[in-house]
Amino acid sequence: MLEEVLFPAELGLGIEQIETTENSITIWICSAQESAVCPACGRASDRLHSVYQRHPQDLPLAGHRVRLCARVRRFFCDNGACARRTFAERFGELLAVKARRTQRLMAHQQEIAFALGGEAGRQLCNGLGMCISGDTLLRAIRHSPEPAVSTPRVVGIDDWAKRKGQEYGTILVDLEAQRPVDVLDSRTVEAVATWLKEHPGIQIVSRDRGSEYIKAVSEGAPEADQVADRWHLLSNLREALVDFLEKKPEALKAAAQVVSADNPSALVPDPLPHNDELCATAEDSQAVSSSEAVPEAMSVPTLTQAQQEKAARHERRQARFELIQTVYEATGSMRAVARQLNISRRAVKRYLNAGRCPQYPEGRLRTSKLSPFLDSLQQRWQAGCTNASQLWRDIRQEGFTGSRGLVARWAAQQRQRLPVELRYRRQQSADFQALPLPVPPLVPWSAKRASWLIVKKPPDLDEDEKEALQRMIQADSQVALAVDLARQFMTMVRPRKEDRLDGWLETVKTSAIPALSSFANGLQKDLSAVRNALRYAWSQGQTEGQVNRLKFIKRSMYGRANFDLLRKRVLARSAPT
Repeated sequence: MLEEVLFPAELGLGIEQIETTENSITIWICSAQESAVCPACGRASDRLHSVYQRHPQDLPLAGHRVRLCARVRRFFCDNGACARRTFAERFGELLAVKARRTQRLMAHQQEIAFALGGEAGRQLCNGLGMCISGDTLLRAIRHSPEPAVSTPRVVGIDDWAKRKGQEYGTILVDLEAQRPVDVLDSRTVEAVATWLKEHPGIQIVSRDRGSEYIKAVSEGAPEADQVADRWHLLSNLREALVDFLEKKPEALKAAAQVVSADNPSALVPDPLPHNDELCATAEDSQAVSSSEAVPEAMSVPTLTQAQQEKAARHERRQARFELIQTVYEATGSMRAVARQLNISRRAVKRYLNAGRCPQYPEGRLRTSKLSPFLDSLQQRWQAGCTNASQLWRDIRQEGFTGSRGLVARWAAQQRQRLPVELRYRRQQSADFQALPLPVPPLVPWSAKRASWLIVKKPPDLDEDEKEALQRMIQADSQVALAVDLARQFMTMVRPRKEDRLDGWLETVKTSAIPALSSFANGLQKDLSAVRNALRYAWSQGQTEGQVNRLKFIKRSMYGRANFDLLRKRVLARSAPT
């Protein structure tokens, strides 16, 4: 029974002996045939010349390594016209000529190589009793035949990074079969167009809105319908909304008003003031320190080093803003400004379109473990307990689980607002009067954060987000129009209602919102692909998934992902089961 399982009858082999040790099994085999056929002329011969042995490795059995000891006979070839005088008998599909592994073992190791790569595959093979080196597994990938792939009807095209920001390739996916059909080491127009010309018959091409792929598809497959990806359309809309909101500082401030007005004790106060207040704070501090009329107990602390550095950065940014405005008035060209000041044209455009110097968002005031105990701390501080360790011990009894250092940092901020002679007392006198807890500064929302209030579906907004959006609309009437136009576009794209596109484009052109008008102009230039996006169900979702798979394979190869290896692994065994 074991012989039939290990060596089926069609192989024509028999087992002579089996030897078992603690970790391995050795099987002596030989051919059951009396004669053999010459591989050169095909004539059978039974005249024996000599006998030798081969020791190939086979698949493991019950956790034991298996080694074959094959008795090979060499025969005379009696055909005078044959170039061979002698020949060795063959073992059919079990063992190739001069191979040191059986075909079935090589097939299993090749499967592991495609799935895991070199080093990871080596570790698994060695653990399973199929010892092999990582380099041999990589050679198995390289020597594997190219998979046969027919020309697809619907293709998705996207780029992938060989070296992020420097070198990019292209992946082409059969969207109907849900498998890659090819991987190119370039994303140039010429390379993609050449591939499309070599594969005629493509009817639909799904792509993002990159100019290179638009031109490549137009040249390589002019008869194919191009489909713009709907996710990228919505992403481009959000980018336009970000540009729009960056010029609406009052709306961004209105979105954040609830943070400082309704519940100021819910957040830990930021010791650094906002950019717009830094210079004024410095001047006020100097004026107060030079005045003898202000009581010492009410003195305002000087700026910290971090605050001074932030004020200096603000001044440099303001100076650059004014310089860009001056150079542009003199030259009238954004390209000339970018070349003269050695900055990007995108930055120049952003500065010129802004009504005032753009500021970096300060970030949100976030809650901490100390936030629920701020009221209790303030009461103890007002009662005269200014020792951080004692404050920490007190609020621990109320359930505080944070470190003493968190309380100490809060106390250090409060201590700076005390007169010098009172700052380092463990316990203050009975008539001690501390200044009230300062209200955290109003931190405007970033344009990116505010844009999500518009592009999210209204049912997905929580109550705070709905109130923030309503305050933005009340602060600026154009925000209400932008919200209406954006939601019209989303309700057109998501359910794919093509008949609304022309009317929406006309409405945006008369809206007097430059960012959305620019977005609409971009859609107009790629109008046929946008229409197809609203007409067909195809998208880049499957293509993006294959790009993620490619990235996973590339990163798992530990620097051994040369293009030929990477391409073989991406294309092979990629069809869904």
